[in-house]
Amino acid sequence: MSWSPERLCKTLTGRNTDFILKTFTPSRVESGAKLMLAVIYEREIVCPPTKDDTEQIRQVRRSVLTKIERRKEAAAEAERERQRKALLAAEEERKRQAELRAKTEQKRRQAEAARREAEEKQKRLEAARLEEEERRRKALSKPIEIGYGSGFVINKSGHVLTNRHVVEGCEIVTIHPPSGRKVARVVASDSVNDLALLKTDMQEDDYLLISANNASLLDNVIVAGYPLAYANLSSSVKITTGVVSSLAGIGDNYALLQIDAAVQKGNSGGPILNDQGNVIAITVSGINKLVVMNKKGFIPENINFGIKSSTVRAFVEANGVSLPQPHSMTMARSVMAGNIVKATHRVGCSVSTASDLKIKKDRKRRLTVGLTI
Repeated sequence: MSWSPERLCKTLTGRNTDFILKTFTPSRVESGAKLMLAVIYEREIVCPPTKDDTEQIRQVRRSVLTKIERRKEAAAEAERERQRKALLAAEEERKRQAELRAKTEQKRRQAEAARREAEEKQKRLEAARLEEEERRRKALSKPIEIGYGSGFVINKSGHVLTNRHVVEGCEIVTIHPPSGRKVARVVASDSVNDLALLKTDMQEDDYLLISANNASLLDNVIVAGYPLAYANLSSSVKITTGVVSSLAGIGDNYALLQIDAAVQKGNSGGPILNDQGNVIAITVSGINKLVVMNKKGFIPENINFGIKSSTVRAFVEANGVSLPQPHSMTMARSVMAGNIVKATHRVGCSVSTASDLKIKKDRKRRLTVGLTI
C-alpha cells in the first residue's frame, strides 16, 4: 500500500493508530510517538503541526528535524570527504604525472647531453684529423725525394708502368716528363711480380706499345731508363743494348727473362724494347755485385732481369686498362729513339721527413737479397 505524506501525517496524529501499529510494527507494539518518530525519521517527513499536537508530538517532531539535519550534515560531510579524497587522488595523480614528466624530461636532457657530448667528441676528432692532415700537408709541402726509378707511358689516358718497389711506401709519386713535374696516383700494384700501374693527367700521343709475344733467346734488346739520377749525369734518358741471355730468372722464375745489357740503380721500371719498338719486358733487378763478391769471391757481369711482356699485359688488362696493338714491322732506330725519349720518364718517390728513415731501412734490408733496385 502506498502512503502519501499527507495521509501518513493524518494517520500519525492518532486518528488511525491501530491500523498504523498493525501495519508498521508487526513484531512488537510501541507507543504512537515512537512509531511516528520511526516512520517520520525513516521517510524524512515533517508533519505540519495541528491544534491537537501534544507536547510529546512536538518533541518528537523537533527530534526528527534534528536528526534530519544531522543526517543531511552527515551526508554533506560524506560528500565533502568524498570530494576531499577525490582532490587528494587528483593531487596524487598530478604529482605522479609531474614526476613522470620530470623523469621524461630528465631522460631527454640526459640524451641531449649525451648527444652534445658525442657531437663535441666528433668535433674534437674531426679537428684532430684536420690538424693532422694540415700537419701532414705542411710536412709534404716540401717533400723529400728518397728514391727514384723509371717508368713509361702505355696509352693516351696517361697510364704509366713501373716497378712496385719504385713507388712502395711513397707518400707522393711524381713523373718528370719534359713538360714538367706531374703528380701520379698508384691505381694498382702487384707484390708478386713487382709491378705498379700509375695514373697521371697527361693526355699525349706519345706512348710505348707492349708486345703481345714474349721475347726469344738471343733477341736484341734496348734498355731505357734513368740510371744513377743523383750521380751528376745528364737528365736525359739513357739507353743500353744487349740480347736476351735466358728465358728465366733466378730460381727458374719464368715470369722473368735475363738480359746482358747494362742496368744500374734507377733503371727499375724502365722499358726493355725489341727491334719493332715494342716493350718485351720491364727492368726489375740485377745481381748485386758487392753481395756476390762478399759471398762468392768474384764479381758477376751483365746479369740483369726483366718482367716478361705476357705478365705485364695480364697485370694491366686485369685492372681494366686496354692496350693498343703492338707494332708488327721493324722500326728504325731513329724513330724508336724519339718514341723512347717522349714516353720514358723518371719516377720520383717522395715522403715526409718522419717517413724517410723507415723507408730507407726497408730498402736497405731488401738489398741484402742480392738484387739491385
